[in-house]
Amino acid sequence: MKKSTKVVLGVVGILIIGGAAAGNGDKESSEKKISKSSVSTSVTTTVVNTREKTKKDDKKVTTTVAETEAATEKNTEKPTEQPVTTEPPKETEPPKPQESLSQRNAVLAAKNYISIMAFSYDGLVKQLEFEKYPHEDAVYGADNCGADWFAEAAEAAKSYVDIMPMSRDELINQLKFEGFTDEQAEHGVQAAGY
Repeated sequence: MKKSTKVVLGVVGILIIGGAAAGNGDKESSEKKISKSSVSTSVTTTVVNTREKTKKDDKKVTTTVAETEAATEKNTEKPTEQPVTTEPPKETEPPKPQESLSQRNAVLAAKNYISIMAFSYDGLVKQLEFEKYPHEDAVYGADNCGADWFAEAAEAAKSYVDIMPMSRDELINQLKFEGFTDEQAEHGVQAAGY
């Protein structure tokens, strides 16, 4: 039995006991007497009303639960597929091919030469070829030795001026003969003071 039904029956029971006690004590107050049939009718009506109300409340609860479940199902449905955008692949440098022993030694030889005296790019490649490096490895050594060819031209021009007197044109021609470009030779003579 539900709690509300028990409470109603308890109240009715108290009324019946109270009515019986009042009837035994005072027979003349028939107005206060509660007849058995009126109490029975009252209890029946109250219980029926309570049950109907409980059924309505149960329907409300059932409806509310059903509505909640439906809402939950809607919320848990798979979301609409969004178009997938992909970023273009980032451009990366291709991996450097592994350096051969000959290439590595050409680089080391080129660094040693430019640490001792000034060389042009072409002059350094010729020197490495003279040392019997294949042309490709000699070029690789000159490309990867870290030389600043303008600084090399300035150093070469100062060396020539220190050894012998030269005119500006003679110095430019000597630097070009050594393999420096026109721009590098011009930079060299300016660095030497011309």
